[in-house]
Amino acid sequence: MLDEYLRKAEAYRRLKFSDVPHVDSVRMPRTVKDRIGQMSVGIATDSAHEKIPSPLDAKFKRTRVVRLSPETVVKQVINHRDLKLEDYRRLPDVIRRGNIYVEDERHLIFYRESGGQLYEAVVKQTPNNELFLKSFHRAESRHERATERRTRKSEVK
Repeated sequence: MLDEYLRKAEAYRRLKFSDVPHVDSVRMPRTVKDRIGQMSVGIATDSAHEKIPSPLDAKFKRTRVVRLSPETVVKQVINHRDLKLEDYRRLPDVIRRGNIYVEDERHLIFYRESGGQLYEAVVKQTPNNELFLKSFHRAESRHERATERRTRKSEVK
């Protein structure tokens, strides 16, 4: 299922972004969004979920399912062509068992070593309390140390 999802994103990348080395955001027609769809890529633990504050107007139920949007998966296959299917298969473990850092009131950063490689996953909470993967890539331990220092500074403020 995951490999089919990534194949659809790669096909769209080749069709629309074949010569683009990097993008910050991807706009796509509704028909393409519907064709690619969203995919569940992990479940946030209670401890991760509690780190993101719920809005005062809690009319929306909070979800623990982390999804990957069609725009983000296309951005991923453009910006992180080094990632293979095996890397994406490690994503649920990175989200479930990773070290968690609070970037701000809407973003969590997860780090986890798996298969001898350190991975970073950034998850954001939408205004209606859904969780979406914003970025996933290989990292180095210095990236995690920098994130730890930066997020500690933000906690002191």
